[in-house]
Amino acid sequence: MEYIATKKVTGGKLLRVKCDVEGGILSNVSLTGDFFMHPEDGVSELENALNGMSNETPVRDFVSKLNDLIHEKNFELVGFSASNIAETLVEAIRGGKDSWGSGGTGETEGGDTSSGLDELVRSAISGK
Repeated sequence: MEYIATKKVTGGKLLRVKCDVEGGILSNVSLTGDFFMHPEDGVSELENALNGMSNETPVRDFVSKLNDLIHEKNFELVGFSASNIAETLVEAIRGGKDSWGSGGTGETEGGDTSSGLDELVRSAISGK
């Protein structure tokens, strides 16, 4: 089953995460949006790092895995962070709908960009 979430992250950049989940395992992870990353081909490495992980992985573990790769490869993320990726991914696979409220397609413009899940994810990351 395909899951999609679209989120406007701090600083106004748009991040869309798509993935498939089969048997509780992530595959075909795709990160798109109006963010920048140097080198640009590093996006595929971030996507590949998430492939094969469980959809039950805690948010902090997604963040940790991504941050480890970012630091190891000296990637520069502009307009988004590992936390933004993890939050949006979790919103897709556990929330079942994107932050624009369009039921998972991410195609609806406008709307409220905040959700109760955002607060839950922030709490999980901060350990509170």
